[in-house]
Amino acid sequence: MKFIAYINVMPLRALLDPQGKAVTARLHTMDLKAIVDARIGKHMELAVEAKDQKAAEAAVERACKEMLHNPIMESYEFTVVAADETSAKKTPASAKKTAAAKKAAPAKKTAVAKKTAVAKKAEPAKKATAAKKTAAKKTTKK
Repeated sequence: MKFIAYINVMPLRALLDPQGKAVTARLHTMDLKAIVDARIGKHMELAVEAKDQKAAEAAVERACKEMLHNPIMESYEFTVVAADETSAKKTPASAKKTAAAKKAAPAKKTAVAKKTAVAKKAEPAKKATAAKKTAAKKTTKK
């Protein structure tokens, strides 16, 4: 049976979160003083094949403990749901927001792809210029 695990990894509350402090400070400069604290973490989604919910949760727990978080600096929490069609009702709100963000993402990817294509077109010209400079240096040395 297939399951989806939604994992959140956050810095421990006892530790300073420099990214969170920077975000909070920037929000205050944007006149969003109602936001008094921000903590920046990681969100992960894993597809898990297991015989049942308990086995899927055990696999995710092991992955979190052994690899996905640093116990000295971070804590984690996760939710495991069945990946069938009824799981849409069980999916956490954060996962629904993620799905909406994924729909909006292709526009961003297109812009990045265009920038990459332009950069790739410019590469041969840069290489040719560099080759000419190298050739000019060699001829001036003789």
